[in-house]
Amino acid sequence: NTSLHFKYILDIKNSTETDKGINGFVTYGNYIFVATGFGIIKISAITLNFIDAPYYQLGNFTLKSRVYDLTILNDVIYAGTVSGVAHANLINSNLNNPASWTNFNSSPLNTNVKTIKSFNGKVFAGATGGFMKFDGLNWELYPNSNFSNTSIKSISPVGNRLYFISENYTYSAHKDSLPNVIPFNITDNCNTVFSDNNQKPLLGISEKGLNVSINNSMVYIAPNCPNRNSFYSITEDSKGNILTQIWLE
Repeated sequence: NTSLHFKYILDIKNSTETDKGINGFVTYGNYIFVATGFGIIKISAITLNFIDAPYYQLGNFTLKSRVYDLTILNDVIYAGTVSGVAHANLINSNLNNPASWTNFNSSPLNTNVKTIKSFNGKVFAGATGGFMKFDGLNWELYPNSNFSNTSIKSISPVGNRLYFISENYTYSAHKDSLPNVIPFNITDNCNTVFSDNNQKPLLGISEKGLNVSINNSMVYIAPNCPNRNSFYSITEDSKGNILTQIWLE
């Protein structure tokens, strides 16, 4: 039998930070970079200890800006933040020094960059105001005007295709034909997209669980739990059982 063992890192939970949210992770060698509500944390994947102090000041962005997502390409770390995109070289640089970070916050990436991923040698960033790509020198709008100025919730490379959620629906484009965007799931309220180990897309669907590919068909897999955590009442019966009324749809 295979058993799971969880190790807990409580430093953020026990900190005095106002926003203790953990929004994303990216690995780099033996390190894990964590996107948090107050900046970026670097953790050793071997010891699980924090490395350096938290990276609070990403260039000229406000101290302790919320970081929503992270990606790494060619030894450069990119952070999607509440104020725009910040990136820094991971080789021979001090990430605690604000001068090590370069900022980009021109529209539509001037606020709430919720998702950022590397794909086919470029960085793609999505915000509530639009969708852009970066080739290492220049930022450009996503090359399809139907999506370049829409709200982008999630981006993920899956094999040779780029998947993304625009508004609430999921689309994809081949790496060699980014303007040719095709619908993937335009019936559900999609929240996140990512890749499984077989280079198949996985979708997180609001109140439906996961939408996964099984035997070449997309199937919903829902966890054995309520759709929501809205508790309207709670009581105890004569046998000591806790009974709750939960909002279900």
